[in-house]
Amino acid sequence: AGTTYYFRVRAYTTAGTTLYSAYSNTANAKTQAATPTLPAAPSRLVGGGSAYYPVDDSPETVPQPTSSTISMAFTDNSSDETGFKVEMASGGCLGTFAQIATIGASPSAGLDILYDATGLTAHAGYCFRVRAYNAAGNSAYSTPLASATT
Repeated sequence: AGTTYYFRVRAYTTAGTTLYSAYSNTANAKTQAATPTLPAAPSRLVGGGSAYYPVDDSPETVPQPTSSTISMAFTDNSSDETGFKVEMASGGCLGTFAQIATIGASPSAGLDILYDATGLTAHAGYCFRVRAYNAAGNSAYSTPLASATT
């Protein structure tokens, strides 16, 4: 929301003795609220065995896929997101994507976020993509990640 400012004026003269008029009626004006902008898209969506950085300069490794879980990490490039939307397509990256999760905002842009897609079918291929969102809308998608359960 914007800020409201109130104004009133009065005249004065310094000819001889300083004299002031009565104040005018009060007028007000409200500044416009800042227009939200779309968040930056997440990047570096990586899967099992890849390094990721949940804390500055402290690498960890994304867990390898199991028969029912695919883990992934991505880099938060935005400082104004509300959160992230994770989408998945069964059968590979040419399939139809559907949103499977939302993740809350990270504490700091530039850090990596780990996500586990669970309840998946064994020996099946999947494709994932992530985007940030806020009041202005959705960012572009990350580069997709193709992976398979064991």
